[in-house]
Amino acid sequence: MAGHADRPTFGAARLTALGLRTPVAAHMIRGTLIITPQFPMRRIRMPSISAALYDLLNEQASPVEDALERHFRPEFRQSTNGDWIDRATFVEQMTVLRSFVDHVEIEVLAELTQGDSYAERHVLTATQRDGGTASQEVFLFGVIAEDGRFASLEELVRPLS
Repeated sequence: MAGHADRPTFGAARLTALGLRTPVAAHMIRGTLIITPQFPMRRIRMPSISAALYDLLNEQASPVEDALERHFRPEFRQSTNGDWIDRATFVEQMTVLRSFVDHVEIEVLAELTQGDSYAERHVLTATQRDGGTASQEVFLFGVIAEDGRFASLEELVRPLS
C-alpha cells in the first residue's frame, strides 16, 4: 500500500520499553510517533455523587439502605477530612442527617472519571427543617467498583456558611 513506508510496526516490547503499560495503538505520521491509549470499553453506568446525595437526602420517602444499595458497594468506606468510617457508620450518619435536613441543592463545579478513578467538586446547600440553611464546598476523590458503584470516597469539606 502506498504511504505505509513511513509507518513502522511497533511491537509490545518496544512500547513497554517506552514506559507504556496501557494497551496502545502506535503509528507514524510524517515522522512523528503517535501513540493512542486503547481502553477496553465496559458498559457500566456512570457514577455520580450528586445523584447519590440527591437520593440519600431528597428522596426521604425511600429507606436510606435503598439509596446506598444503588450507589455504594457493601464494603464502602469514606474519609471526611481524614476521618475514616465504614458503611454501617455512613448509614447511621445519613439517617441522623435526614432527621435535620428538609432538602439539599447540589451544584457540581467539576467532575471527572477515568478508569476506576472519580474526582468531583461540588457545593451542597442544605435547607434544614427549621428553615435555616448551611452550605459547604466538597472536594472528593473516589474509587469506582466494576459494577459502577462507589467502593470508597475521600473528601475534604469546607464550610461556606
